[in-house]
Amino acid sequence: MSNQDQNEIVSPTNIKLPPVWPNNIDLWFGQVEAQFVLRNITADDIKYNHVVAVLDENVAQRAASLIASPPAVGKYDALKNQLIQRCGQSDLARAQKLLHLQGLGDLRPSELLTKM
Repeated sequence: MSNQDQNEIVSPTNIKLPPVWPNNIDLWFGQVEAQFVLRNITADDIKYNHVVAVLDENVAQRAASLIASPPAVGKYDALKNQLIQRCGQSDLARAQKLLHLQGLGDLRPSELLTKM
């Protein structure tokens, strides 16, 4: 086996997910999925178990029934959808946040767009 082949083999146990961001769970899952892609992790059980392992108590409580009794198939997607639904902001909350922005101020337009 060449050095290049050895470098391409990455054990799923080498992954270190960032701490959960309950106030921005969508972005957190984007980071998590990038880690999975970089390590060629596609197995549902592995993805599910890595996410469950990094959930803090507060976030895990929001998916307690699913963690206690996960579906046989699609565990990761079920967990992701439930956490996004329960941690993410509702459409109304997002709209209210947009309405209360103070405008451009000293921000660059790209920074304001990111904030929005």
